Amino acid sequence: MKIALGTVQWGMNYGISNLNGVPSNQELSLIFKRMEEVGIDTLDTAMSYGNAEKRLGDMVSPSHKIISKVNTSIPKKTIKEQCIESLDNIGQLSLEGYLLHNTKALFEENTIWEELNELKQMGLVKKIGFSIYTPLDLEVLIKRGIIPDIVQLPFNILDRRFSSYFKQLKSHGTEIHVRSIFLQGILIKAYDDYPKDFVKWHPLWEKYRRWINENKMTPIEACIQHVLSYELVDKLIIGITNLKELDDIILAQKRKPLRAPSELSISDEKLINPLEWPITKQLLLKKQ
Repeated sequence: MKIALGTVQWGMNYGISNLNGVPSNQELSLIFKRMEEVGIDTLDTAMSYGNAEKRLGDMVSPSHKIISKVNTSIPKKTIKEQCIESLDNIGQLSLEGYLLHNTKALFEENTIWEELNELKQMGLVKKIGFSIYTPLDLEVLIKRGIIPDIVQLPFNILDRRFSSYFKQLKSHGTEIHVRSIFLQGILIKAYDDYPKDFVKWHPLWEKYRRWINENKMTPIEACIQHVLSYELVDKLIIGITNLKELDDIILAQKRKPLRAPSELSISDEKLINPLEWPITKQLLLKKQ
């Protein structure tokens, strides 16, 4: 099963399309039961996801594969201390993966990669890596010999910037985990009525809808099947807030993979990078 569940929404209100809020313990119990039934065993979390790690600690078993992330912006806590705290929160002896939230730290501090490798040698984590945002950063890191066991990157119908790097990553034995396959829900919303901030891409949305309708798919099916058409992708990290969303995803991944036409692939950062969205900038200003 290539589906992995993201847990940020289990610990905090996250995403402009999340109208359900943080799921209850009862809802999480239903989700875990369905996960077991269909063979989903991988969960993506982080200490910075509110209380998501601690909630996982009440639900997971040794058979679950947990990937968490280190936050290098936390003062007075070493990477090892953060890792041990995450393990305590989750109630596991080791993590399947431990990733850097952002590669910026790797460019600024040479010892960080060594510290992550030490955790692997100690048996606290099985695999190390990082979450990446731009192809240029990936190129620089690989040239420096910083080869991840796992790389997490954005990838969806519109944003295919990393597809040309997939073969290179697999040649290094790197697992490719993709996130943002729904582009924070915009690719679901845009099928019916895209938000006003996205009106300038009206011609693109028309092509998108036409392709979905011609192939008799739902937007969820379209997004998932497009990513599954790239066989080198190992995991699709998808955030959910309730059992129905999980069931929709399980059903969608059963279809035959179908790649979206290349005319839907764009490089406009104003659309494919959520940090460039007006609503995201407004939220960031409110937090300052």
